[in-house]
Amino acid sequence: MENNTYLERYRKQSIILDGNRNGSDLNQPLILGDVNNLKSHLRQLLGGGEASENPGFYWAPDKRLMVPGKIKRLKEELTGLEQQFDKYAQSRLLIGEPRPQVWPDDLQEKKLKTEARLQIAFEEQKELERLLAQALEQQAKSRPSLLTHPKYWGSGQLKDGVLVEIGPWNVKPDSEGLLRISDTDSPYDTMPVWRFKSEILKPMGNEFAHRHKQEETEAVKLTRPRRKVNYPIPGRWSKESDLIEYEGYSNVVIKKLKQEI
Repeated sequence: MENNTYLERYRKQSIILDGNRNGSDLNQPLILGDVNNLKSHLRQLLGGGEASENPGFYWAPDKRLMVPGKIKRLKEELTGLEQQFDKYAQSRLLIGEPRPQVWPDDLQEKKLKTEARLQIAFEEQKELERLLAQALEQQAKSRPSLLTHPKYWGSGQLKDGVLVEIGPWNVKPDSEGLLRISDTDSPYDTMPVWRFKSEILKPMGNEFAHRHKQEETEAVKLTRPRRKVNYPIPGRWSKESDLIEYEGYSNVVIKKLKQEI
């Protein structure tokens, strides 16, 4: 493969492998140290893993559909070229010629180009995984600790107008484009973001407001200084039963929640 004359050309065109970061057939610029950007580039290369609903495919927001990752697409292109050669070889056999061992020049050139691009894609995967490991290590050191407090879970990050983080967790679209929490460290992993907002964040905020109001009323009634109000425990979600337990929440908040669901 290293003798392929196209390898060095494609390396220089790769924003992942080339130091100048010039040009790419991926859809966005590479941002070193940006975890979501690096993960996005990996998804464009690999698509979803074997455990996903569509292995080898990823959701393309601009096209609003699932498309094959670069590696899967190039492998399929190689398979298609091999099928073309087999068809060509069969046509030679049918007219009494021996099976050709050498590919026609046009097919051979396409094969060399595709093999080179596939090799570069594997090299890009290795480099992206290295860069992502570095970025995750740095993120763990620098991420604001306040995001781990439930009070700040409503804080989110957008990328090109799409929510990619909520609180301390990553967000990704599923095969239908529905945004879900996608973080195995989260107790809400796979929960739709709209549900997380309405059934976790909103009740928690309502309960805190209710407790705060109660404390204010009690402080005035007893003519004493107001005391610190503890933030509610986030609702506990059981993925297996799909039920949420609201420990210590007032009947007022629970009743309002049931009316809204």
